This record gives sequence, C-alpha cells and structure tokens, in this order.
Amino acid sequence: MDQNPPLPNFDPDHIKIYNIDLDRAHRLFVSKKAIFIDARYPDDYITEHIPGSINLPNDMFDDFYPEVAHLFRIDDPLVIYCSGSGCDLSVLLADNLRYMGYEKLMLFEEGQPAWIAAGYPIKEGQ
Repeated sequence: MDQNPPLPNFDPDHIKIYNIDLDRAHRLFVSKKAIFIDARYPDDYITEHIPGSINLPNDMFDDFYPEVAHLFRIDDPLVIYCSGSGCDLSVLLADNLRYMGYEKLMLFEEGQPAWIAAGYPIKEGQ
C-alpha cells in the first residue's frame, strides 16, 4: 500500500519551507525528532554524511524516490541538507517534496560543511 498517496485539492503554495540553523538541526538530530535527507549525489553521500540520513539526490529524484519513499511519511518532519549555502540541491529537493505534499520541511542551508566544522558526528559509507 502506498504510504504517500496524492492529496485531493492540494495547493502546495500553502506549505512553508522553514530555514533552520546549525543549532536547531543538531537539536533535531539529537532528539531524533526529524528525518534528515541528504540531497547530494550518491558519491558525496558515501564519502560522508550525517548519520541516519537518507540519500535522495535531487538531480536523480525519479530514480531514488521510489527506493526511499517508504522510509518517511508525508507528515514526518524532514531536515533537508546538501553541501552548504553555495549548493542549491537542498532547496530544489525541498521544493519538489513540497509539491508532492510533504508538510513539515526544514532547510538546513549551512549543510554538511557547518556540521563537520562543529565537530558533529559523520558517517562514511552507506
């Protein structure tokens, strides 16, 4: 059964994407109150990523989404990140998810570089 059916009479423009900073992202990570989505390419994800994050590369969305969609629900809080403020993959992915009806989207624009600089946990490999 599809966990993410299309919503009738859905207007994505009413869903807000919230920007969060490093401190808020870390608090959500520690409390496990959000699912982290890594919008970077698979090679970057395998090199290192925030532990527990799901790789959903925006540029490969159609290939990856069917494989990971069962890992989060449409009403789960999602923290989306990529390679920092110069990377727009997380912004584009958040917008794609918004148009699909995901309701609780948080954009961590500082992304992976800020996470590493703060000394927070990183995982290598899958």
